[in-house]
Amino acid sequence: MTAIAKKSAEFVLPPVFRRMKEGFYAECALQQDHLFLWSPVFMAIGIGFYFSLGTEPPIALGLVSVAISIGLLFFLWPARQSRKILWLAVMAVFLMSTGFSAACIRTSVVHTPMLAKKLGPVDIIGTVHSIEDMGEGQGSRIMLSHLEVERLEPDQTPRYVRLRLRKDEGVLPGQRVKVLAMLNTPSPPVAPGAFDFQRYSYFLGIGAVGFIYYQPEVVDDEGQKFGAAAMERTRQKIVARLQKNIDNPESSAVAQALIAGKRKAISEEDQEAFRGSGLAHMLAISGLHVGLASGVIFFFVRLLMASFPGFALRHPIKKYAAVVAFCGAATYMMLVGMPVTTQRAVLMIGVVFLAIIMDRWPFSLRLVAFAALVVLLFAPESLTGAGFHMSFAAVACLIAFYERMRPHLSLWYRGANWQRKLALYFLGVCMTSIIAGVATAPFAMFHFQRFEFYGLLGNLVAVPIMAFLIMPFAVLALLLMPLGLEFLPLAVMDWGITGVLEIAHYVSSLPGSTLHITAWPPVALLFVVFSGLVLILWRGRLKMLALPLFLFSVLLILLYKQPDILVSSSNKLYAFSGQKGSLYASNRNKDRFTLENWERMLAVPEGEARRWPKEGKFKEGPQGLNCGELGCYLEMNGVKVAFSRDPSSYVEDCEWADVLISPDPVEKRECDASVVIDKFDTWRSGSHAIWLGRNGVIIKNADELRGKRPWVSSAFNQ
Repeated sequence: MTAIAKKSAEFVLPPVFRRMKEGFYAECALQQDHLFLWSPVFMAIGIGFYFSLGTEPPIALGLVSVAISIGLLFFLWPARQSRKILWLAVMAVFLMSTGFSAACIRTSVVHTPMLAKKLGPVDIIGTVHSIEDMGEGQGSRIMLSHLEVERLEPDQTPRYVRLRLRKDEGVLPGQRVKVLAMLNTPSPPVAPGAFDFQRYSYFLGIGAVGFIYYQPEVVDDEGQKFGAAAMERTRQKIVARLQKNIDNPESSAVAQALIAGKRKAISEEDQEAFRGSGLAHMLAISGLHVGLASGVIFFFVRLLMASFPGFALRHPIKKYAAVVAFCGAATYMMLVGMPVTTQRAVLMIGVVFLAIIMDRWPFSLRLVAFAALVVLLFAPESLTGAGFHMSFAAVACLIAFYERMRPHLSLWYRGANWQRKLALYFLGVCMTSIIAGVATAPFAMFHFQRFEFYGLLGNLVAVPIMAFLIMPFAVLALLLMPLGLEFLPLAVMDWGITGVLEIAHYVSSLPGSTLHITAWPPVALLFVVFSGLVLILWRGRLKMLALPLFLFSVLLILLYKQPDILVSSSNKLYAFSGQKGSLYASNRNKDRFTLENWERMLAVPEGEARRWPKEGKFKEGPQGLNCGELGCYLEMNGVKVAFSRDPSSYVEDCEWADVLISPDPVEKRECDASVVIDKFDTWRSGSHAIWLGRNGVIIKNADELRGKRPWVSSAFNQ
């Protein structure tokens, strides 16, 4: 009966549906060898779902889901071939549940109390965890751990606080110090949906930031002298050697970033030049640096062992060199402070060297998928960061491209003379820069609202200098430091860094080098990512779906409307957007950091937001704004908005305005305005964004999108 029923079902299916069914199963069959590549995607979906929730879910929810999916997998194991679709669906649920559970557990493990409100001046006793030079004349920034904070109970005390001080003379990592400081909460999002610095700080264990009034008092110099403190002291000694041997402060600052992971000493002018020339990746210790450093070690260790023919003939020197190079990469990671981007790079380079040891081809998308799985499992919060997006996008696209080109490259290199090899090298640099630039461009535009047109030109010249001069001699300098001979390689490194700086400044100064764009909606980035995944990972005709998915993301970006009015979380700064990328702000002296981010979000050149007039209207500009002694009044898109300055104007403002924004509390029950945003609203919910339309007013606030999560630092949520 079963066979007859099946034949009858097939018979009644129209031919078009039968072909669609057969085509679908054929497409699924093509994915047999590539299912592992999709595993980090489903784990990321579970993590993304966790971070999108408005309240903290119980850990048991994820663990129960994992347990149920594991049970179903065991139950379906005997029939996994006949029920392949069901098996894959349960596997997808298992991976999503694993990602969700990993995020829950990680949040619980790294938990730190977040300061609810401004506190100080207070006495703080803590252990110096790290010291970071902020650049010439900018002082230093120190991190304190094992804290005792005046007026805070132990269960309210953060694990770390980060403080600014003018001078760090006599202060060393591991010392126990006493300071008088002013503490504040980490910065909330400057606009709804903007970068959440509180969440970023939470996963670093930082529950408060602030500044120190006086020089720290050392109360115990016999504190931690091993582990993290010892490594931090080593970094400080390396920084001192670099400052001593490299006279040029700009080159010294870049050297500190590359060798010791200290980036704050780099001037804002140089950082902007690196960003504008598409060379910002050279300052973030990631795959490029770890790959070059470990590659230098691998090459020279293997060369050294090959210099002894007897030893080389009896031992697998290539595998020995791989082990030494990986140890060098791990040491380099600890030396630069173990940032997440470096951990990712070391993990991937470790898999590469493991493949070399096992006589396997080391470069494949399986390597990328494995590294992504490990990173998402142990640091799920990295899914929300630009570093994760850009590094994995670049690596995945590069490996996918060179896997396709591998037969052709082997053919071109076979029997090539040195001229052809040199030409192929520069062609490889160009192609690598183009592919990496295209792969990372959507993420750069989403996170930083900018795109560098001349990134290829900058990388074409700067990357060879980094590969042949800077990183090899950086490794040599580290090896010679115990002997006091580091000045020799540092002189060459200084020359190379100076050249890269000149290239960065020249390329960034070219007309039209940087395109500034407005912020995207997050859903548009999701469609961009999924279109890229389909293009790289899918096998078969459905790969063509990547194009309509990408075009739909472009449509979402083009149709997205930026906020008409922005209100800062402190309720001290207001702004409204005008035509053709213009921004008009209530002042330029308060909340400068917020204003700079609003300019970037709306693609307004830095510093070009115009201040509202104290009295009257703009002489040149929008005529819908009129300011007086008691406040400013704006008419936009048929909506009346009052920005009050004095409570005595509330009666008239409430009668006239559709939207009332006030820095003071307002009795809303007595106000006729349809929308009122006062001091308590921003205190409870953070920054606000307002869209004014003919059909009504739409309001979003930062905490509405973030919810009540452990990292949301506000008195209302405590």
